[in-house]
Amino acid sequence: MSAGPGVGKAVEIRGLVKTYGEFLSVDGLGMTVRRGACHGVVCPSGAGLLLRDHRESA
Repeated sequence: MSAGPGVGKAVEIRGLVKTYGEFLSVDGLGMTVRRGACHGVVCPSGAGLLLRDHRESA
């Protein structure tokens, strides 16, 4: 199957690590968000992050 216009990676994250002082918050996060897609990440505390590609397809 071939990919049509606007299909591809908008965001790619590999091995993300985030610390606050000595507190390890994220360890090895990896994800890919395709063009035109919308992904949300919610942690146990209820805090969240929304990743969305706002570009228009060519």
